[in-house]
Formats: sequence, C-alpha cells, structure tokens
Amino acid sequence: MIVYSISIIAGIIILLLYRKSPLNILIRILALIFLVLLTTNFTLSVRRPAKERPPILLVDASRSMKPVFSEVLETINRLKSSYPLFFFAESLYNKPPDSAVYTNITKALNTAARMDPSALLLISDGNHNYGPSPHTIVNNFNIPVYTFGAGIETIKDLAIDDIIIPKFVYTDDTTKIEVVVQSAGYRNRKGVLELDLPSGKLTKSFPLSMVSAKNKIIFKTVFKKPGEKRVVVRIKPEAQELNYATFHSIPNFS
Repeated sequence: MIVYSISIIAGIIILLLYRKSPLNILIRILALIFLVLLTTNFTLSVRRPAKERPPILLVDASRSMKPVFSEVLETINRLKSSYPLFFFAESLYNKPPDSAVYTNITKALNTAARMDPSALLLISDGNHNYGPSPHTIVNNFNIPVYTFGAGIETIKDLAIDDIIIPKFVYTDDTTKIEVVVQSAGYRNRKGVLELDLPSGKLTKSFPLSMVSAKNKIIFKTVFKKPGEKRVVVRIKPEAQELNYATFHSIPNFS
C-alpha cells in the first residue's frame, strides 16, 4: 500500500514538473510503472491452451462376445459419444471383424495406448485367451484404464492336463494312451478329443463339466513298424474358451 501511495505522489510531481513536455512525462511515467512492478514482484503468466486428448473406447468383438455384442453396440450408439471407437479380438480393428477366434486384450491395450489418449475405456467379458495377461502391462501405463464387464459370467476352460503314454512300446502289441482333460463352465455339453497317429486319426467324445473336473480318456492302438513315433493330441475348440493355448500336446516315444 505504501508503494502505491508513493507512486501516486511521484506521478503528480512528474506532471507538475514536466507539464510543458508531454514526451518527458510519458517516459518518466513508464519508468515509474516499471519500478512499481519490480518492487511488487509482479509476474505475467502466458499459458497456451492444453490440447485435449479424448479417451479411446475399446469394444471386445471376439467370438465369446457374440451373444451380447449387438446389445453393447446399441448402448454405445445411444450414448452418442464422440470418442474414438475401436474393436478388438486377435488385434485392433476400425470395425468389427468378420471372424475372430482369439481374444488378445493385452495387444489391444498396448496398441491403443500408443495413440496417446487421456484414458482407455474397455468393454469386454474379460475372456483373454491369447498372449500375455493384461495385468502385466496396465501397471506401467501413464493413463487410467476403465473396464466395463459384458457377456458371460461363468468362465469356461478346457485343457489337456496330462498324457500318460509308455516311453517304449513293442510292435504288434496293444498300446494304451491315456489323456487327462480338465474342463469347467460347460453344462450338458460334450468335448471331442483327437489323437493323430502315424496310422491315422482316432476320435473320442467325453462329457464336459460345469465345475472344475478331470476326465480320463483312453485310446488303444497297435504300432506296426519300429522307430520313433510322433503323436499329436488335440481338443476340438469350444466357444467362449478361457485359454486356447492348451489345446494340444505332442509327446514322442519309440
């Protein structure tokens, strides 16, 4: 307050002393204003408006989302959102893919994060069944990831748990091959197990379980020629699988 009072008095004195010289008055008033600003620690801030980065909306378009996919799209359309919209399954797409088997949530998140959004909005049933787990990457993101659940509530899983096969067999003897399959989340369904042998393919069906349970499927075959044999054990894919990476196992024996 004292500084402003002194400044006003100094301004009046300048006007009285230099009233016949307007230019000198202007120069001295500007100098006085400059001194006042210095003594009051005046600062002038200039800020550029921040560029707005909209969030990105990611919608799961994999096979497991098929029962609710149209309903999800209808809900999004009703929101009339202007956010960038992408679909994903094995990869990221600008429109829903015609066919998709796997769900790679990790790849979708990584690809979208490189677009530098303010956030990621993920709509999925959480049925990630290909590639590393999404939990391994989201903690390293500098942007928030918001998830919205849709689709199935029961996780479905089907996997080969073990293969019991003799290390050595004799020609013309009956060889027993036991395959242990674990299943969960399927009600009143049957799975199909395939065994590829040098002599051909064997197929057997087995009941799938709603709760986590194991089934032992036994194949019997006769090898006619000696030498190392390659056997492929494969489960026929089921819809809405949790993990497709455990469909087959390939033991070798002689």
